[in-house]
Amino acid sequence: MSKKSKGKESNKGSFKAIKAKLHIGKKIEEIFIQKGMHLTEFAKRVGKTRQHVYNIFGMQSIDTDLLKKVSEVLEFDFFRYYTDAYKEVERLKAEVEAFKELTVFLKNKSKNAT
Repeated sequence: MSKKSKGKESNKGSFKAIKAKLHIGKKIEEIFIQKGMHLTEFAKRVGKTRQHVYNIFGMQSIDTDLLKKVSEVLEFDFFRYYTDAYKEVERLKAEVEAFKELTVFLKNKSKNAT
């Protein structure tokens, strides 16, 4: 496995780890409560039963089409949670690379000092 593909693999793993901490159903329920919408109205507008809406609130992950509909009904971009997680992985990856470069620099400097 090349360094490049290995980096992509670890990036995917990191994204999955951050995404695993996200409970999208709880986020949907929080925004639903903030909006003050009635459950029956919400269920009707997303095309689901009241029971299915309760199931949505319990979901760790969700189908993108359903998330799109929920986002439209609640006028809130739930996809940003996934985008933010990906951006955080990229930021952390860049930070790790910077620390690696600093370590190499400091090792070389200490070798030259002796």
